[in-house]
Amino acid sequence: MIRWIGFFAVTCALSMMGCASRSMRTQEQLALNPPGVVAAAHPLAAETGVEILEAGGNAIDAAVATAFALNVVEPFASGIGGGGFLLYYDAVTGKVSVRDFREKAPADLSPHHYRVKGVSESSTMHSGGMAVAVPGMARGLLAMHAEHGRLSRERVLGPAIKHAESGFEVSPTLAGILASKADLLKKDKTASSIFLVDGGAPYKPGDILVQRDLSATLRAIAIQGESAVYGPDMAHHIADAVRVRGGILKASDITGYSFVDREPVPGSYRGYDLVTIGPPSSGGLTLLMTLSVLDRFDVQKMSPEDPVYLALFAEAFAAAQTACDRVVADPSFAGTGTQTSKLLSDAWIDRTVADIRSRLGNALAGAPVAGRAEIAKVSSDLSRFPGNTTHFSVIDADGNMVALTQTINYWFGSGVVVPGTGIVLNNEMYDFSFEEGSVNLPEPGKRPRSSISPLIILQDGKPVAAIGTPGGRRIPSALAQIVVRCIDFDQDLQSAIDAPRVHINGSDHVFSHESRIPTETIRKVAGILGEEWSFRERNAMDAYFGGAQGIWLGRDSDKPVSVYGGADPRRDGAVARVGH
Repeated sequence: MIRWIGFFAVTCALSMMGCASRSMRTQEQLALNPPGVVAAAHPLAAETGVEILEAGGNAIDAAVATAFALNVVEPFASGIGGGGFLLYYDAVTGKVSVRDFREKAPADLSPHHYRVKGVSESSTMHSGGMAVAVPGMARGLLAMHAEHGRLSRERVLGPAIKHAESGFEVSPTLAGILASKADLLKKDKTASSIFLVDGGAPYKPGDILVQRDLSATLRAIAIQGESAVYGPDMAHHIADAVRVRGGILKASDITGYSFVDREPVPGSYRGYDLVTIGPPSSGGLTLLMTLSVLDRFDVQKMSPEDPVYLALFAEAFAAAQTACDRVVADPSFAGTGTQTSKLLSDAWIDRTVADIRSRLGNALAGAPVAGRAEIAKVSSDLSRFPGNTTHFSVIDADGNMVALTQTINYWFGSGVVVPGTGIVLNNEMYDFSFEEGSVNLPEPGKRPRSSISPLIILQDGKPVAAIGTPGGRRIPSALAQIVVRCIDFDQDLQSAIDAPRVHINGSDHVFSHESRIPTETIRKVAGILGEEWSFRERNAMDAYFGGAQGIWLGRDSDKPVSVYGGADPRRDGAVARVGH
């Protein structure tokens, strides 16, 4: 039996009698208590992953099943028409690997497609056919399953097929997103026929959403494998749908798509080993750079809502984000991403720490802080927030872990749905930069820069956590705050996820925060940071700041390893465990 743990993030210390590892391994035997956990952004997706674990699947089986289930129950966030990044900790080898199945720009892209009167213009790639990049999700994950999975494709995709064919109950979150994106969906006949009642009104909470075309596509994938998406017939069908909406995608872009297995990027914090991803994502580097700077300060002596800590976090994150924006892009392209090795260097960290000590010296020394600044209140209703992406984390009985973030970029991506397939196509072209001279300018075959940064944490070579979040540029800031709360402030994972968040836009010196942080605290932060900063207050528990889903392991020498899950109330987060 499976029990949902933490719907709307009600919580999660998971404790049960342990279960020994199912296989002999070269490393120390790891007994988990309970033997398998999935944290995902929707309860049906978390349940799907655990169903596969209980059927004898491993972490990769469960991850692939969960990924395709999220395509069904969160059709606005990710799926076959998008891409993502996967981190995999192999308990036998003790190593972490990275799979990049990020989308790529079409081969026929040229500057005139995004320049108006010679000036770069991003609006041409916000929605419709020109917004669509070549999707990579199905090819990347199906290959991962073929390499590491135990169960058949049919078994792994079975739950997603069922949810699409039989339908599922629309949550308030999904209903709100459908209402906010109704105008986008109405521009596409196929999209409106699936996601709007009679092609017009959005579904309401409690309604049943059925996606029969998507069910048929998933069934074809279960039988045929990746050729059901990347074979010539479907490739032409997808390309035709994009071209009808003004795009330039060709069938050969799809059949020729390839994922990349990259080297993970290591870092450290307070004695923990952190492993994440590098370019074409800037998120992992921004995360590690921020924590490397904070590691030089006595954060443990502060508190999570100490104005000095918040100002210190703002300065550290702003420096990291700004440095990454200058140099990070698809490393396959000449002249881009070549300076990233300098970003985690001692020289950069030393210089940044010195700069921050110079600016915040008085506050760090305990001098009184005078409050200042007006705080702008920002509406964060769904109609004004484009939203993006989803994340989930998995651990199996053997201790294998997956942290996987996948996306179609903004909610419902480009708004283009391939007729007869249920495939919602991404608007990932909008993730390129459009300022002349940027290393992230669009180019044929190039992967746009991402902020995705799934994270695996180890200590003394043993797994501690797998975690990640959606949220675009808010991803690394959210993860850094969760890590600091867990490690420096000794909070459990669920409390750290639930806690009030901030986000820093370094280039504009904008400090955004949830309204649960007292106004007087923010005024003191403003007094420390100075006149160049502006402050924006958002809702108390706001999806703008992401939707983190994670797993944290607790150890006691004479007991099985306890597994704690964390699910974010900012989304329909849930934690499920084997045996409940």
